[in-house]
Amino acid sequence: MEFVEDKDFNLYVERYKKLPLKEKKELVEKEMEELLVVLNTINEKHGKEPKILFNREILDLKKDSATEDDFVEAMFVYINSIKELLATLIEEIK
Repeated sequence: MEFVEDKDFNLYVERYKKLPLKEKKELVEKEMEELLVVLNTINEKHGKEPKILFNREILDLKKDSATEDDFVEAMFVYINSIKELLATLIEEIK
């Protein structure tokens, strides 16, 4: 695996780092949701009907009283949902 630096990506990250924490978290959540949608769409285009893992921890983020624990727990759920969608897609590639 080769890691490469990209000037535009570095600028993007620098702008992200300057956001208030609340906006950073909202952006991360949005990115995770978008990744789920993309992976689901790719699976569907390959004739799969994937089931997206869900847990109430994601709903906790919508509360005004969401905590740091709620955020981390929701990200854990998103990551595992993404892994499942990737596994479904990889099965198709085999």
